Amino acid sequence: MVLAALIGSCVLADPSHALTDPWRALGHEPSWSLTRNNGDMTLVTDFGATETRFAIPPAKSIDAGSVAYSASLEGSALSITVKDEVCIDSMSGMPRPQQVTITFGARRLEGCGGEPGSLLSGHEW
Repeated sequence: MVLAALIGSCVLADPSHALTDPWRALGHEPSWSLTRNNGDMTLVTDFGATETRFAIPPAKSIDAGSVAYSASLEGSALSITVKDEVCIDSMSGMPRPQQVTITFGARRLEGCGGEPGSLLSGHEW
């Protein structure tokens, strides 16, 4: 596990768009996961062989439904974009409330984030 220092300056996002603990995103081809818990984020890649843990970067609002996190991590640029739009997991077909894109160095990872059950709560049925 690597605990890395983050360098980056961003405008803080509207708190309603910021991710809250615990939070999880995942993707396939290649397989990856990103979790947020207890003030840290953990990116797991290479089928679990590589785990990178880092402090949560400041959030920057992109638009009404999107937020971005960016920093420098282990000498490489790290960018995480979370868009509040339903995303269908390409492996399981499970809908999740957010589309997530991560760029880390030369890698680009795309997938889904958030809790699937949140798509059902808070709505009148």
